[in-house]
Amino acid sequence: MIIVEKTSLDVIKAKSSPYLARGKPAKQPALMNSGDHAIVATFGAIYRGIVQYYLLAGDVHRLHRLRWVMETSMLKALAGRHRSTVSKVAAKYRATVETPNGPESLSRPASNGRTGNHW
Repeated sequence: MIIVEKTSLDVIKAKSSPYLARGKPAKQPALMNSGDHAIVATFGAIYRGIVQYYLLAGDVHRLHRLRWVMETSMLKALAGRHRSTVSKVAAKYRATVETPNGPESLSRPASNGRTGNHW
């Protein structure tokens, strides 16, 4: 018998809370002195870890709210670091990737110039 754990709204709220201030996504001051790639990599690793933990749950799609909160918080951290707006940073780091389900828009870090890779 296989027991499938469901992703509850309480879990999503608890995982989102470190990235919220007054109920809205907020920048992370601890990452303000890090480079762009380090900021994006940190958020990506944390999100990937949470998603992989709940991947066996049949309703992993419910983590969309967490994705939005973390992505907005990451963009606010990048915007604060560059003293820019979230819209400008989002436009700068936006990439479109072809997937089997059609084109998908993703945030990506800037190339560091040494490897030629964006990731």
